[in-house]
Amino acid sequence: NPAQSFATIPYELPVSDKSGKIVLLNAEGQILRTVQVDYNSESVTIETTQYPRGIYFYQLRAGNWKSQARKLVIN
Repeated sequence: NPAQSFATIPYELPVSDKSGKIVLLNAEGQILRTVQVDYNSESVTIETTQYPRGIYFYQLRAGNWKSQARKLVIN
């Protein structure tokens, strides 16, 4: 991290969930993008060229569970 054109986000779903989503948030907490993920993968790659430089956050969500938000810097 920092990301240039693409960012690869690793994830691990809770054992009880077979699918979830990665949510990309801006600094104000607004959802910019949602990417569906499943237990068959360990990471997702998103294109970051449509977002201006800055600090963003991503969060894994599955069912009622949410991971702690993690920082993503886009250059």
